[in-house]
Amino acid sequence: MLNARPPKPSTTDPGTLRLDMPVKFLKGIGERRAEQLERLGIRTARDLLWHLPHRYVDAS
Repeated sequence: MLNARPPKPSTTDPGTLRLDMPVKFLKGIGERRAEQLERLGIRTARDLLWHLPHRYVDAS
């Protein structure tokens, strides 16, 4: 019998990280953190990478 559901992306294999992957599948991000990121408009790994700081403190 064939499984009707597509397999979940695995974060243990180095080749499975895709920019369109939902953040909830990234290692270390659970359901609660994914909901918090969603409120910031961060839904995918690409969104997370492009979430740049608006300002920072130069401590040099």
